[in-house]
Amino acid sequence: MKNARLLLLALWLAGCSEPPRTTGSIKGRVLDDAGKAIGGVTVSIKTPGSDIGVNLTRVTTADGVFRFTDVPPGRHMLAALNPGSQPTTARPDCKSCCEPKTNLQTSYYPKAASPDEATLISLEAGNDKTGVDIQLLRVPIYCVKGRVDYVIPKGDQLVLALRIWEPGALHASRVADIANENGRFLLTGLPRGKYMLLANHKRFDGGASEIGSVMFNVRDGNIESLVLKPESHRPGAGPIR
Repeated sequence: MKNARLLLLALWLAGCSEPPRTTGSIKGRVLDDAGKAIGGVTVSIKTPGSDIGVNLTRVTTADGVFRFTDVPPGRHMLAALNPGSQPTTARPDCKSCCEPKTNLQTSYYPKAASPDEATLISLEAGNDKTGVDIQLLRVPIYCVKGRVDYVIPKGDQLVLALRIWEPGALHASRVADIANENGRFLLTGLPRGKYMLLANHKRFDGGASEIGSVMFNVRDGNIESLVLKPESHRPGAGPIR
């Protein structure tokens, strides 16, 4: 009888225990180049090379802290995007916009400039990783002056967009719409990298056609005279996306 009671007690305790966790968590901070915590930074987590991996974002607290919960087991990549690091546009005749500057740029765990240089976080089921700090890199930024060699009829609009390629990425991501004055433009805040400038002709009736695009590389200096020339003009093409 005593053994039977012990067996029933063991079965009851087993039923009350929580099932094993199938996911984990990752917690850390985002720091500037001097080691100071930064709030309001978007942190992303991705599982490279996996169709069933995780792809989430969090924004750091005022103390620079981020935390991802319910992260599946695997090897994950973390990136921190400084909200003030995106390229911007300025008036083409701005004199001070192209002076030498630096800025904190998108960085990958723990302190890498590109996905190829990042250290992946290995996570097992039930594991809670802490102290996963990402330090943003301070890098030189440059400007690009140029023009679109295309005449827009009165009442129509020239629409420009900038896209950037990241090492290891399959596609470019759109990062900015570009203001222009009669086809002249000035881009500022560009770190070293590979970019594409795209141009569309938006008609007054709402239709749009593609004008063309140009690839360019920002290396160790400003670009003073980038020119986008029309390619095959295809009426009816959709707007830049």
